Amino acid sequence: MPAPKESRLPTPLRLKYFPFHKSHSRHAEDVARKRPTCVVLGCKDAALAQRLQRAFSAPYFRAYTSDDVPGIELGGALKNIYALAAGMCDGLGLGDNAKAALIGLLPEN
Repeated sequence: MPAPKESRLPTPLRLKYFPFHKSHSRHAEDVARKRPTCVVLGCKDAALAQRLQRAFSAPYFRAYTSDDVPGIELGGALKNIYALAAGMCDGLGLGDNAKAALIGLLPEN
């Protein structure tokens, strides 16, 4: 029987089928070009987290670990909101200063 789809399961059940969670997606073309990239691997099992960290890490690809899986999921969702807001700044032609102010102020609100 195939594992259920991750996106439809609440965190506790998802951890039963998927023992770790990777923070938000990365651009595959940057990884393929060996540009500096990092991810956070959320895992309640510290030994598994360390094994995954070693497996995923490379000189240009850094994997960090955390046991805060819900926090990593929330951070990934918030990152998408920040990206939309930054894109709106670009689309409105507001410039880099407005975008920097928006990104700097979003976490406070």
